[in-house]
Amino acid sequence: MQINLLRKFARKVIKPISPIMLNNYFSKNQSKLKESIFSISFDCDMPPDMGVLPNLLELLNSYNIKSSFACIGKWIEKYPRIHRKILDDGHEIINHTYSHPNSVFNNNFFNKITQKEQNREIVKFEELCKKYFDYKPVGFRTPHLGNLHGQFVYPLLEELGYLYSSSTMLTRTKSYGLPYYPSKTNFLESSNQNYSVLELPLMVCPEHYFPLFDSWHCFRSNPPAHAKSGDFVDVFKKAVKIIKKHNAVGTFYFDPADVANCKSFEDSLEFLCENKIKVKTCEEVAKSWVKK
Repeated sequence: MQINLLRKFARKVIKPISPIMLNNYFSKNQSKLKESIFSISFDCDMPPDMGVLPNLLELLNSYNIKSSFACIGKWIEKYPRIHRKILDDGHEIINHTYSHPNSVFNNNFFNKITQKEQNREIVKFEELCKKYFDYKPVGFRTPHLGNLHGQFVYPLLEELGYLYSSSTMLTRTKSYGLPYYPSKTNFLESSNQNYSVLELPLMVCPEHYFPLFDSWHCFRSNPPAHAKSGDFVDVFKKAVKIIKKHNAVGTFYFDPADVANCKSFEDSLEFLCENKIKVKTCEEVAKSWVKK
């Protein structure tokens, strides 16, 4: 109860100044982009996510939106057909490890297991993609990302030839709304000595600045931040507006179980289509950035 009250108080305090803070943050980017870039990704790691994947794919296809799906090997083994459909429908699969520490399959945390175990988690996922789909993922997302993501993962990804990671919270980085190559001394910024793996930071909440603008924050935090009717789509529009204003790159992430049958999420996709806002996969974003 006390944590609940503290969270409500913190949100109330930060809400009026969050737009100012975000605009100040984004204004520091040196982007030479002619227009903003958007991608929407989904983390498919919990049992409820599996049950709604067909609905989510149908919804995305109805708007001709291609997305990126961070999947885990254990679910690919159990449900190969629905994961095959992700690729058949033109979407991307991101390596989210074999067993997703910490989840229903694994009680450990990814940043606590050995480097050998981390490597096994990533490589075994690749092997399953090859076995079932003849597919090689080029993107990676750390299980539970945020504070569980760290410097340790980049040498592994670099060695395996990955194009990008998407595991950081935007306002914790010094990317100012853009992809960046992480420094070998501090993965939250760029320097003269960088890894070759591009990092695509995830968009934060435009009303609360610090938390991710993800479906846990919106619908399942205590109390939920944006679960009231129409609230989610309003905040989504605010996020899009600030990204467009600064010609930045907006990488969104949600959980399928929260949004597949959510009217506000469908309204958000409708908003993108009505405003002719092109949505790319994370792979497309990364490749276009590399060519820039």
